[in-house]
Amino acid sequence: MVDKEKLVKLKSLMEAGADAADVDAIPVVWDFFVDLANE
Repeated sequence: MVDKEKLVKLKSLMEAGADAADVDAIPVVWDFFVDLANE
């Protein structure tokens, strides 16, 4: 099981550090981690 707090921090980092070109990839990556957390 993935730590939900770490996921939140990771999401914040991804959003803060994303270049415009990478923004579209964030939901895909995020959904992947959410799926892991929900297993």
